Amino acid sequence: MASYNVITNTANGCGLQRDAEIACERLEALGHTARPVHFLHATGAERADCNLWLEVLQPYELLDLAPCNLLVPNPEWWFAERWNPLLPRIDGVLCKTRDAETIFRGLVGERACYTGWEARDLYDPGVERRRAFIHVAGKSSAKGTAQVLQAAAAAERKGYGWPPVTVVSYRHMRVPGTRWLSVISTEEMRQELNAHRFHLCPSLYEGYGHALHEAQGVGAVVVTTDAPPMSEFGAPLQVRAKPERAMRLGRCWQVSATHAIEGRAEAEVSLLAAMERCWAAGEETLEAWGREARVRFEQDRAGFRKRFTEAVRIP
Repeated sequence: MASYNVITNTANGCGLQRDAEIACERLEALGHTARPVHFLHATGAERADCNLWLEVLQPYELLDLAPCNLLVPNPEWWFAERWNPLLPRIDGVLCKTRDAETIFRGLVGERACYTGWEARDLYDPGVERRRAFIHVAGKSSAKGTAQVLQAAAAAERKGYGWPPVTVVSYRHMRVPGTRWLSVISTEEMRQELNAHRFHLCPSLYEGYGHALHEAQGVGAVVVTTDAPPMSEFGAPLQVRAKPERAMRLGRCWQVSATHAIEGRAEAEVSLLAAMERCWAAGEETLEAWGREARVRFEQDRAGFRKRFTEAVRIP
């Protein structure tokens, strides 16, 4: 069995910390030794058989601590000018999305492979589902929160009578038609995710998409962006989007809150239209969408674990 340094921001309270926890759990489940290393406080890092870099490729001096270096990148946070010269020293690039695989194949060729990833399994079938919307923004500014708030306010103005949209965010704003939660425990999050039948995830871009996958895991009806990599997840309702801007190696997309994207004729032309379709759907349809989401979550998790096992095998 091998020893691994898992290098990233191990204490950011969101995606990267979860990535580190998941990587360590999987490596240890395979019988390896995994040591989390904070990229800003790495003075105590030790020699290992392999360094597994999550998003960051710094401090680059740690490359010398192991004969094998593997990278799990997030394209939207890849500092190309700073880190591209180090790519020849990377033995393999493990890509969490097909979009990332396409991007990094262009940089390192066959050394890039798709592994996928996994999210926390917060499913609790004992929680009663209700027709209500939730949006998990956390600390991110790329979750499409502005569009969610605009759509919620529009529904309030139109007098739809929907329950307030629950927004889980470190920020707090007074917006009609919303209910805000800040920092909550894992158990509180489990309750909220399972209780809300509809999850709004109109992200601009995702390095992986923990909130989106957690929504699938609880068997929710997921509304997301019809653009890569969000469109890879097979959500039943995808809102048409237009390209907004580049974010390092990623391409950001933006949905419209209440108006049709020009040139698009599909039903989900705006976030509000997708929410209206959710609300109008019958129970049988909602149950079917929820079952499909849970099955997809389980299949993606199993596929990731198999591919990850192969990808971290040191020659």
